[in-house]
Amino acid sequence: MKKRSALFVYLALWLTGGLYFFYWLFALTYEVNIFQKANVINIKILTIKLSITLVLYSIGIIFFCYYGYQLPKPYSTILFFTCLSLGIYWLVLILGTMRKIGKEIIRLQIMHDISPTLNLNLMTFLFFVWFTDAPYLQANLNKVILYSKINGESEVAVS
Repeated sequence: MKKRSALFVYLALWLTGGLYFFYWLFALTYEVNIFQKANVINIKILTIKLSITLVLYSIGIIFFCYYGYQLPKPYSTILFFTCLSLGIYWLVLILGTMRKIGKEIIRLQIMHDISPTLNLNLMTFLFFVWFTDAPYLQANLNKVILYSKINGESEVAVS
């Protein structure tokens, strides 16, 4: 697994307009899957779900912005709530993935005899506070990487 600076993760998240977050999320998912030697989180299915949801949401928002005021009220209301539902579903997908990764990091901490410091409820709260869950998650993963490096374990590849 790759040790990353928690501060860098947070700054890159904002400086790239959130694009780095998705790179980081998929890289972290991939690394956790490789380390656990199992498909803990199916990246292909996650990518398909996130992509389809984002495309439908974007199309709905664009359509709503251009034509929503011209549509009869019931149709514009349905379109609005459809877009709102897709946006909420997209956030739930991301948050669910973050929680799965968090559970795996807790499992790694326990496996390496590190007292688990990652709190999934706090991480969920931090997700809604300027996305500070990303550096929190990375800092907890860095503890596992540091412990493995100090003890000379070859299972966690630090690159």
